[in-house]
This record gives sequence, structure tokens and C-alpha cells, in this order.
Amino acid sequence: MKELFDFAFSPPVIIYTILLMVFLLYWLTVIIGVFDFSSLDFDVDIDVDADTDVNASGGGSIVLAVLSFFNFGKVPFMVVMSILSLSLWTIAILANYYISDGSIWFSIALIFPNLLASLIIAKIVTTPLVPLFTSISRDEAKPIHFVGLLGEVILETSNNRMGQIEVRHEKSILTLNVKAVEEHDGLIKRGTEVVIANHNE
Repeated sequence: MKELFDFAFSPPVIIYTILLMVFLLYWLTVIIGVFDFSSLDFDVDIDVDADTDVNASGGGSIVLAVLSFFNFGKVPFMVVMSILSLSLWTIAILANYYISDGSIWFSIALIFPNLLASLIIAKIVTTPLVPLFTSISRDEAKPIHFVGLLGEVILETSNNRMGQIEVRHEKSILTLNVKAVEEHDGLIKRGTEVVIANHNE
């Protein structure tokens, strides 16, 4: 175990180790509730037609098509990137341990083959998840009437300070950005139960 730890922080592999640690830290914070599952996700627009007016050369469409092929936009960004980083790290460890003698040049030459192989692995692993997240996305796309819903303040707010509340809706817990109504003076503290009085589209 010590040998693996030492090798993971050796110069040829340390970048992959740091990248993997970032994603492990993210999932740890999700587990203990510091971050919401989707808090660091990025919205990857995979509708190729949407970019035709922006990029006449079609370069943007090609990038979107490539991202879509590797399931970006179909599966949450952080899930794909976590699997990708684990694959990058594993291949780097095995290749540098069994093939290389710790050469930095070998590590540099390995970057693109490693990235390509890891993208393919990430696609294979995430493809079974696509129907699941597609179904979730369809459920999330239903309009929600927020006015009148009860929520609990998780980030203090006032009539001139943005805060956040958690709202239970069906089987989901939603985090919403909120402000107190103009008529309310003072700070609404964390843990206070509130009612949504107005929804700004």
C-alpha cells in the first residue's frame, strides 16, 4: 500500500492523482451534504441545431457532437468526469509501473493515448446510465408551481440579500435562491420555515 501511495505521488502520475482527489473530495462533500449532487454540474447543450447561427463553420456543432458521443449532457458532468479521472489515474499508474521506468517523457507521450482510452472507458461505463438520467430529466422538466410551497431557510436572507431555501416537492428536495418580500424587515435566519409568496420567472 505504501508503495502505491509513493508511486501515486511520483512526478509522472501526480497530476492524475490530484485530479482524482478533487473528484473524490467532491463526492465526499456530496455524501456529507455540503454540496448538492448537481451543484457543480454544467449544462452541456447537445442540440446541434441551436448553435448553427453562432458558428457558421460548424466547429461548435462538431464539438457538441463529440461531447454527446461521450455522454456529456446525457449523464451529469461530474459523473462522467469522475469516471474519466479514475480511468486516467489507473492507466497512468499501470503504464508507468509496468512499462516505464518513471520517465517524464513517457508520461507526456502517454497523455493523449490515455485520454482517448479513458474517454472510451467512460462512455462504456456511463452508457447504461443514460436512460436513467434521461428519465430523471423528463421528470425535472415538468413545470413546478412554487407559490405557496413551504421551505426551510438554509442560507440567511433578507429583502436586499439573496439567500437559499430547501423545498420538498414530491420525492425531490429542491434548492432555490430567494429574497424576503419587501415588507419584511430584518434577517430570516437558517432553519426558519417560510412560504413562497412570489415566483420570479
